[in-house]
Amino acid sequence: GVNVFAGGNRFVFKPGEQALVIDNIDRLTPYSQVQLFNAFNSSMAENKPGKIVLAGEHPTTELKLRDDLRTRIEAGLCLRVHPLSDQEKHAALQAMAKSRGLQLSEEVIEYALRYFQRDMGSLMAVMDGLDRFSLEQQKPVSVNLLRHWMKRRESLVIREYETRTV
Repeated sequence: GVNVFAGGNRFVFKPGEQALVIDNIDRLTPYSQVQLFNAFNSSMAENKPGKIVLAGEHPTTELKLRDDLRTRIEAGLCLRVHPLSDQEKHAALQAMAKSRGLQLSEEVIEYALRYFQRDMGSLMAVMDGLDRFSLEQQKPVSVNLLRHWMKRRESLVIREYETRTV
């Protein structure tokens, strides 16, 4: 499951559980706003707190939302998420690796931060791919293994492009 910690509370999303996840709530149409409001009401009527995760570029106070929907959203936990600093990205990658029993040297993390896209989604995808590749190759993670994985990945992308253009 996915653990989320906020304000000292722990929320766990377990495999198989459903959650309503909506990004770009600042772009909801009036119809979609009604649908989301109804989802909140259904959750409350069933006396089960629904798992609703919303994301957007701005706080609810700055959004063009129906007032009834705004109050439903603001009744829940609202957080502002800032991009991680390099030091925080480093710590997050180490924590992810540790949770998988993967040993990541400082050099591997620095290399990843230097040569890959620096958003956490991309960095986590790199670590996922590198983890699988190290298991496949039965070799520990190192900068050399990361370079080898990059070359292999690039050749796969080139081959895929060539087959699509032929």
